[in-house]
Amino acid sequence: MNANPQRYMIRGMVCHRCDLALAELAENIGIEVISTGRGFVTFTRPLTTQELDTFEQALQVIKFGLIRDEDEQLAEQIELRLLAVANRRPIPEWKHVNNELRTVLEAPYDYAVRAYLKVFDCTPLERLTTLRIQQATVLLREGELQVSEISEAVGYSHLSGFSRAFKRELGVSPSTYSTE
Repeated sequence: MNANPQRYMIRGMVCHRCDLALAELAENIGIEVISTGRGFVTFTRPLTTQELDTFEQALQVIKFGLIRDEDEQLAEQIELRLLAVANRRPIPEWKHVNNELRTVLEAPYDYAVRAYLKVFDCTPLERLTTLRIQQATVLLREGELQVSEISEAVGYSHLSGFSRAFKRELGVSPSTYSTE
């Protein structure tokens, strides 16, 4: 194996099936992969410009994207972390998520947040709120939990804060949404 493996960041990889699809795609275009993992692929060597362009085009076909820009990489690191956080139960409060982001980012926090805002057109807190409300809608549709239990499950310590955020995101209260 070459002593210079090269790691690239990929947008859109969120599950094990994505890892498998990416490995298969690389194999199909003749590029040897060392490993894949949520948002990253490591090749045995740096790719030539032509290989990188071919790989990027193949990624686009399966709705992934090659991330070349440093700001995009920072933004994607935050996005992947937020998606992982949104799948926890209960979802942690923002202050805990914010502290976690500060410790795992590979750049100054304020710079990374500005990069996220530039790439995704919202702040990490706004994105986490959206993810929380999305999770809440799933739980409301299942109908197994009370609104107060759902509020706690998606990371709100106060029902009133959850209700305000829900209404701001969807235009209706959680209780109205659950009866529709």
